[in-house]
Amino acid sequence: MLTISYFNEEFSKYREIAINPFFLRDPTLLEIFRRSLPPKEAYYYFPKGEEIIIINQKKPHKSLRRIYNNVTFTQKEQEWLLEFKKIISSHPENKIPDFWNDGYNLAYIYSTECKLDKAYQRMLDYFIWYYKNFPMNIQPGDKSLKLLNTGFTYVYGRDHQFRPIIICQPYILQKYEKEYSEADVLNASIFICQYMSNYMLIPGQIENWIMFINLEKTSLFSLPDSMKKVIKTLSDYFIARLYKSYILGMNGFLRLIFKIMCSFLEEVTVQKFVILESKKDPKLFQEINPQNLEERFGGKAENCIYEEENCLFPPRMPSNEYFKENEDPKEILISEEEYLERYNTGNILPESVSPYIIEKIKREKKMREKEEIARKKREEALIKRNEAKTKAQLNINTTWNTGNEMFELDKFQTCSTGFLDGLKSFRNMKEKFCNNLVTLNDHNSYDNDNLD
Repeated sequence: MLTISYFNEEFSKYREIAINPFFLRDPTLLEIFRRSLPPKEAYYYFPKGEEIIIINQKKPHKSLRRIYNNVTFTQKEQEWLLEFKKIISSHPENKIPDFWNDGYNLAYIYSTECKLDKAYQRMLDYFIWYYKNFPMNIQPGDKSLKLLNTGFTYVYGRDHQFRPIIICQPYILQKYEKEYSEADVLNASIFICQYMSNYMLIPGQIENWIMFINLEKTSLFSLPDSMKKVIKTLSDYFIARLYKSYILGMNGFLRLIFKIMCSFLEEVTVQKFVILESKKDPKLFQEINPQNLEERFGGKAENCIYEEENCLFPPRMPSNEYFKENEDPKEILISEEEYLERYNTGNILPESVSPYIIEKIKREKKMREKEEIARKKREEALIKRNEAKTKAQLNINTTWNTGNEMFELDKFQTCSTGFLDGLKSFRNMKEKFCNNLVTLNDHNSYDNDNLD
């Protein structure tokens, strides 16, 4: 069995794709990049029932699981995982990356129909492939990036459950077959798929994408070898990512061949392919709002421009109307209050938390901090006023001095109790003085009223 003991904790860095630098240089591209991220409503969407898994009761290993993270596994799946982890533990020489979890393990188990040894080997192959291809750094001017603007493969819009839609047109690749090497085609395809994985999905909520394959002007019997390599690579290393593939442009002969092929395929695989009779086939709009599909493919969104610099990458989002006409968002999305409750109770994966909620929490925290600072200032001001009032009351001691001494004016307060007491004392002294004069039989006549 293949050994990958050279992997270490730094392996998680290889999951990155370096794209931000040239976004930051151009405000327009940066805004397009931001619009390609999951919209605010997407974080309030939590799949249920068959949106998570379609269980095959007779053959559980052939069940169709669509969501692998932050969900409850069936009893059978838990048994598989237990046995699979025993295999992993028996090979300590093979380091498992820190980001790896039971969701990834289960995806590989399903990919091999529960052949656990084969699933383990396939997982190791994936690590080797990832180590060789990441980090992936595509710069402006790279041929792979130019290829993404030809219309060969690009992301445009989302379906009614916020899954990104990737458009694939083999005839354009045939047109540029001599200009782009197999490595260019493969790098461009890996890059755009990893871009969706890293930036456009939400673990536990949105884990798949829609593929729209335009076979018009194409002969399946003359597909370039690079296209065949792309199909195999995506199938081997982006497992459990394809939700559904709509195929447009198959003639009668190809449909017949496809039906024959389907008879040899598993039902869960066949369910992922939808053959469109025409651009107006109603099956197409069972998942996609017409506002999120170009007019050239039967939708109502504006057609993309091909072959111009940055015309298709970063991905364009033509509309924010994701739901179908008969869908009520209130029945599909949870409320912000419920989301906050899930967040506060730890029921949302750290890597899946809504940036809008984080921003709101930060704003509310700042507001609370400002309110707390203002409250403390009010309390301090009130304490100071009370201290000043107490000090003033203690200092109110108006004094009346006999002889040549004057009032202590700094202690004088108009209408204070001390002042009134002083007036009463003055009147008493006056009356005593007058009484003394009468007693001494002074010959001068004094009229007490005049003294008033």
